[in-house]
Amino acid sequence: PLPCEKAPCPVYGPDEPVDQVIEVKGGRTVEIGLKVGSKIEIEPVSKNTK
Repeated sequence: PLPCEKAPCPVYGPDEPVDQVIEVKGGRTVEIGLKVGSKIEIEPVSKNTK
């Protein structure tokens, strides 16, 4: 089965060239107030985290 109702499925992309992206669950950006141009800090995850 296709992930959309009829082929070809739509393709979504950025309005400008990008070199990195962050993927988040649908609706999460609204929950945390993340918008285009927002600055974020990414911290590494320790392999020893339980």
